[in-house]
Amino acid sequence: MQLNEPQQKPVRELMLPLINVVLLLLIFLMMMGRVTEPEPFRVNPPESDTTENTQQAITLYYSAQGQLQYQHYIGTEMIIAALLSDQGFADEKTQKIIIRADAQGELSELLRLARQLSASLAVDIKLEVKAR
Repeated sequence: MQLNEPQQKPVRELMLPLINVVLLLLIFLMMMGRVTEPEPFRVNPPESDTTENTQQAITLYYSAQGQLQYQHYIGTEMIIAALLSDQGFADEKTQKIIIRADAQGELSELLRLARQLSASLAVDIKLEVKAR
């Protein structure tokens, strides 16, 4: 009498649970990550001995060539119009504007633009500097 040994099925590793875990981890990281806008141009601010918390402020960028930019708005008039039409900006009682200016930029032009922004928007304007 001849007995046949039962054939063993090949062991199949299931990749589906591993793929599910990786996708869930990816979704979690995407949801928890903080997305920030890239700076419109590179800015090298002047140095200072003091630092200040600037997390609840709107950031404007002033280049060494004298260009002022906020998000995709370029120029003081366009920035003022954009901020005045922004409902979130209008609702805030004490809104601050931070200007990240390049240390090589023209100071007199920056002061003129800051005065114009301050008068039009009635906000505090601060100049961001690098800590020494």
